[in-house]
Amino acid sequence: MADKMLHSDYLPEKPDSRGYTPEQAERLAAYRVRILELTTQVLTHPFWATLWRPVPR
Repeated sequence: MADKMLHSDYLPEKPDSRGYTPEQAERLAAYRVRILELTTQVLTHPFWATLWRPVPR
């Protein structure tokens, strides 16, 4: 059973999670790699170079 929540008297009724299975952990790691790849593609896309405006001071 988890400890009470910070700044609250609430005590959860559910038992603590056993964590990820090895298969779930592997899938999560693959998702994180894919998210990083896609984020890099979006952030480095040539489109962003077409948007120019002066930086406010």
